[in-house]
Amino acid sequence: MRSEYFEKMFSGEWAEAEGSTVVHIKDTKHGVFRALLFYLYHDVVPFKKFDYENISGLMQLADSYCDVTIRRECEKILMKNINKANAFFLLRSAAAANALNLEETVTKFILDNRLFGVTLSSDELVDLLGRAVFDKLAMAAFCR
Repeated sequence: MRSEYFEKMFSGEWAEAEGSTVVHIKDTKHGVFRALLFYLYHDVVPFKKFDYENISGLMQLADSYCDVTIRRECEKILMKNINKANAFFLLRSAAAANALNLEETVTKFILDNRLFGVTLSSDELVDLLGRAVFDKLAMAAFCR
């Protein structure tokens, strides 16, 4: 009822609508999926604000289930808690979740704090971020 995705899953022509009591959720941690369900019923992200790994996981899961509200709520929390230790992780996560506001904010943080090209080599950054995200970051640095 509170999720368009799950409503379609259980009321349409999907296999789950045929009465199967088992739904397989792949590529996510149990706690992150429970957090998605918790948010659907309580409108609260149940993780502490500094638990950026799980909040990022929830943001990506929400994106994959087409829930923009949850994704944006996670973005807001993460944007308030960017630091030097998590900036590259958050940049990669933002790109994976189509979280453009977070991606822009983290990119600005990385460039403002001169983390790009100083803390890791280009090859290490490509391995960490992936080629597409690295190229966006490099272009942002170049255009500054």
